Amino acid sequence: ITGRNSNLFKDNYLKTWSKIKGEIQNWEQKKLFFLGRISLIKMIVLPRMNFLFLSIPIIFSTKFFKIWHKDLRSFVWQKKRPRIKLKSLWDEKQNGGLAFPNLQLYHDAAALVWLKEWIMLNNGRILDLEGFNNKAGWHFYLGNKKNKDKDFKNHYIRHSLIETWYKYRDYLEKHTPWWWSPIEANTLKKQNLVKKYLTYREVVQSKAGKFELKSLEELSGDINCWLNYYQLANQFKEDIKERGFDKKKSDFEILLCSSETKLLSKMYKLLLKNEVADDAVKTPMIKWAQDLNQDIMIDQWQKLFTKGLNFTCSYNIKENIYKMIYRWHYSPTQLCIMGKKKSTKCWKCNLPGGNYFHLWWSCSEATKYWLTIHEEIKAILKCSFKKKPEIYLLGILEDEIPKEHYKLFQYMIIAARNVYAQLWKNPKIPSKEEWLRKLLRYSEDAKLTALSRDNSLDNYIEEWSP
Repeated sequence: ITGRNSNLFKDNYLKTWSKIKGEIQNWEQKKLFFLGRISLIKMIVLPRMNFLFLSIPIIFSTKFFKIWHKDLRSFVWQKKRPRIKLKSLWDEKQNGGLAFPNLQLYHDAAALVWLKEWIMLNNGRILDLEGFNNKAGWHFYLGNKKNKDKDFKNHYIRHSLIETWYKYRDYLEKHTPWWWSPIEANTLKKQNLVKKYLTYREVVQSKAGKFELKSLEELSGDINCWLNYYQLANQFKEDIKERGFDKKKSDFEILLCSSETKLLSKMYKLLLKNEVADDAVKTPMIKWAQDLNQDIMIDQWQKLFTKGLNFTCSYNIKENIYKMIYRWHYSPTQLCIMGKKKSTKCWKCNLPGGNYFHLWWSCSEATKYWLTIHEEIKAILKCSFKKKPEIYLLGILEDEIPKEHYKLFQYMIIAARNVYAQLWKNPKIPSKEEWLRKLLRYSEDAKLTALSRDNSLDNYIEEWSP
């Protein structure tokens, strides 16, 4: 707590970030996996910033968020060129993202969580403290962006909260909100708020597909003055003309009414959904569909993002899957485009046209390698299936592999990809023995996964004994 409001940001946010930045510099010296670096930020940086966001959501400018995100991205990518688009990093894991925290969205979500009391009007004591010098009802300020009450915006926190609300209002409430109370909005501010004000949910009804205001007789138990009803009717006409009404509650209202726990996390996800809406079909998905010359449905991708990642607890293995999905490794063609190589010749077969898919699959040397792996897997699992790139490169399976062999098969193909990637720029291809050694190491990861999830090795023994 500072002596002056103007020092709140400097003495809290800047000092906290200075400490975090010093810790990040220490973490940079440690050998962490890519996913490990993201988890470190989520476990250590995010809680500290969220405490400040929920306590003093006072950041107006995006300047500092850009600086903070730059520091975090520099740590995650180890000061190298990013391999994954930022919005894909932010997106939720079930959508193929890596749930990398967006600090600005967390700040704005915290501000919207604070607004819950202003919207619901349930806690009179808090409303009296926060609106000690308000000249009108809370819903007046929430509904009128151009209000001329300078005292309201001169308050250090209230100004930030109301600006955040108007930033997202058209996304959160596309129509006139059902929770809005025009009566409260047009009432002079009163201390010790006890009276329950009617909302549009209680005074508007739908008849023959049209929204109408209930009559004064129907509302006689709550509105006894014709003047109040006249004001309500005029406000209703303005609102239905300007923004209209929706039959259903908005996701925002449902969240405020039904959630008491984890409200910040849920609000963040609601804002994130809008932020990454244009990244639902990610660029790597399109490129994979083009390379494979077939459509890969969204449900197939979602299955890969969930079941295809959750079969193991090993970050090393999950990281390999993400690297394949996001086409992590630079091919000769990409390096030429970046100006770091003059020839597009493949490192394996020495022929031009060494793009990503060629190097992984259609190259003559890669074909030999995958044929060897394919025959070995068929012999081990004692089943027959076609050698397809979507199976070996992405792990997209339909009914080719029996369910009881699913996990073992995933470990097999990931081990095959891993040893191949280790010789990415080498003309050699891995031997069968190298693949088997890597698979043996992965068996230890599978054992630890079984112990951590089941506290038993029974399932592990059954899965690894085809």
